[in-house]
Amino acid sequence: MHPLCVILSAVFSGGGVAPADSPSRVPELKAGHWYNNPVFKIHDERDVLLFFFVVDDSPMGKESLRYVETLNRLSRSPDLVVIGLSSQPRAVVAAFIEKAKVRFTVGAT
Repeated sequence: MHPLCVILSAVFSGGGVAPADSPSRVPELKAGHWYNNPVFKIHDERDVLLFFFVVDDSPMGKESLRYVETLNRLSRSPDLVVIGLSSQPRAVVAAFIEKAKVRFTVGAT
C-alpha cells in the first residue's frame, strides 16, 4: 500500500458524500494534538483531502516527504481542506512539520 493513501475526497454538503445511514452527518476527526490549524469541524461545502502518513526516516517516511510541497500547494485553495493524520508520537510529527515546512492541518497522537 502506498504510504500517502488518500482515503477521502468528498464534498460534505447536500449533494456530497456522507454515510448512507445519515446523509447529513458530518464525520468528526480527533487527534491528540493539531498543528497548523485549530480544531475544527468540516461543515461547509469545501472538498476534503484526508490522508494518513509516516513521518520518520524510513522509506515510507521519505516517500511522505516527497508529497509535502504538492499538498502545501493544494491547501492554498479556498475550495479544499487538506488534513494529514499520523499515529506517530507528537514530537516526531512536530519535527517533521518543521523540517518539511508543512503548511496544511496535521493531527497527531
